[in-house]
This record gives sequence, structure tokens and C-alpha cells, in this order.
Amino acid sequence: MPSEDAPIEEQAEAFFAKFTEPARPSEHLKYLELPAWDARHSFVTDAAFDLGDRAIDACDALGLSSAMRTLRPAQLTELHLHRCSLCADGLAAVVAALPALPALESLFAMQNGAGDGAMSAFAGLARTGGVPLRRLALQENGITDCGAASLAAALAGATPQLEWLYLSGNEIGDEGGVAIAEAVEGGACPRLARLALQHNRLGDATLLALGRAAAGGKLPKGEYLYVHENEHTPAGRDALAAALEGHPNQLQAHLGWPPPLPRDELRCDEAAATAASLAGAPPKRKPYAPPPPRVAPPHPDGDVPPWRVRPATTTTKAVSFVEPPPRPPPASADPLPSDEPSSKGELPGDFFERLLAM
Repeated sequence: MPSEDAPIEEQAEAFFAKFTEPARPSEHLKYLELPAWDARHSFVTDAAFDLGDRAIDACDALGLSSAMRTLRPAQLTELHLHRCSLCADGLAAVVAALPALPALESLFAMQNGAGDGAMSAFAGLARTGGVPLRRLALQENGITDCGAASLAAALAGATPQLEWLYLSGNEIGDEGGVAIAEAVEGGACPRLARLALQHNRLGDATLLALGRAAAGGKLPKGEYLYVHENEHTPAGRDALAAALEGHPNQLQAHLGWPPPLPRDELRCDEAAATAASLAGAPPKRKPYAPPPPRVAPPHPDGDVPPWRVRPATTTTKAVSFVEPPPRPPPASADPLPSDEPSSKGELPGDFFERLLAM
């Protein structure tokens, strides 16, 4: 890879040359040949550019950001950088170049361990007018309260159209969780539908802040709040559940087992409740009831195990058997006279005997 001082065109071409793959045999299937993959062609023609599970160092990330600024692919909607070992500077370079992708909707950069340093790059997006991101996945990146606070401060201006924000599997506590909830309560991400904060270190303070944001109407498009596997108490969970009651979009919180209902089932329940209210009757929901146990009929011999119970026998009427008359033998053709040929030109029966006797 060229140095950081090289022209951005040279950095971009070096990046594409490194990640372009020729046709090659599969490592797992003996007779399968994997097709060639042209990184540059995919970057400028495909809707999704996938570099997942490839090792990308800081120079590679700089080359990718140079390619984003140079080519500006208008068709690119998804950028996959999961499990690439991206460092903080590498992910920050990619985030800083996001305004060059006008149609980008999804950035998947989970499981990189980038840390808090990359989160400050989102503040630069807010100063440039933001990006049209709808889905941002940053799970398992070692983000702490400091990084979550930096991201929360930039959410309003950086990602105004954000719908999914996934931050699970990090080291975010109440300080970072409350900062995100207060940013939402302040009007950031009005289209946010799914917020994933599970497997962190959140306590009751975060749940109370999320409940205030939802009760204040700041999550009108909300669908799910994933906050299970954290350090909150039953009191905090009950407070969040109470705050979500009567939400106009039926926002649900995933607090543990059982998981929330699917959206389709919620819509069916809502339609049934609406129809019942129009008819003036309460909605009828049939709860699950196990089938009644099978009871064996009483046995005439008394207490007999159920597996030895036989069905009641019915009285049969004796019927006398009458042997049918014998069948007549099949009618055979009349034998032909042995001395005369038949009218059909057949030979007499002893013709060959007479012939041999001559």
C-alpha cells in the first residue's frame, strides 16, 4: 500500500488491487471453483460492497476512504465491514468519508474492536449535514461510556434518518446509555425503530431515561428496545414496561424471556381489537388450552390397565354356508375325423403316423 502522502487516486487503486481476487478452487468443495471478484467493479456497480471477514489495516481503510471520495458510487447502499480488525483510526477514516456516498443506507461494522476513538468521527458528519444512514451496526467494538456519549452527541445532526442502531455487546454503562436516551428525547433520530443495547452494563437509570423518551412521544416509529442481559433490576424493568403501555406504534422492550411478540402478530391483535371495539364487544382471544386427557372406558372385569382395555364386542348372527354348484367343464372344440381333412384344410390327426409307416 502507498503511504498516507500519496495521491488519493493512487491509494484507491492500491486498495482495489489488494482486495481483488482471481478465480480459485474452493477450500471446502473439491471440484468447486470460486469465481473471480473485481473489487473496483463491485464498488462502482453493486448495491452492496462486502469486505467482511478480511483483515483491513489502517492503510487499507485509508485506501477505501480515498476510493469513496474519488469514485463516489451513487448506487452503493450497503457497506459491510464486519470482523475486519479495523482499528479506531481505520474506522474513523471510513466514517469521515461517508458523505461521499449519497445513497448509503446501511453500515455494518460490528466485531472490530475499534473502541471509542472512532465514535468521535460521527461528530464530523454532523458538521457536514449528516448522511442518509438508516441502519448502523456497531456491536462488539469495545465502546464504553465515553464513546457512547460522543455518538449520542452526534446522532441528531449526523444520522437524522436512522432507523436501526445496534450497540450490543459493548461496555456501555448508565452514563452512555442515559446520554443516548436523552439524545432521543431531545429529538435525535425521530425515525428510530430498533435500539439494541443488550449485553452491556446498563442499569435502571438507562431504562428510566428510555421510558421518559417513549412516554414523551419521541419514539413514534419505535418497534423494539433490546435491553436484556444488563445490570438493571426488576424495578427498572417494571418502570420501562409501564412507560411503554399504550404506545401508538406498540413499542416493545426486550427485557428477557419471553421475547417480545413479532410485529405481524401485534398487527393481528390490533386489528382484532379494532374490529371488536367497532362491534361494541371486547376482543375475543382464545388462550391456549391443552387438550383434555383421554379417559379409558370402564371395563366389565373391573380395574384393568388402560392398555388392556378392549372395545366392546358386538353379537354376530350365524350365517349358514351353502356350497355353490360345481362349474361345468369348459366346452372343447369337436374333434375332427382322423381320416378326413377338415373343411378348413387341416390335416388328419394320424397323418404323421401314416407318413412314417410308409
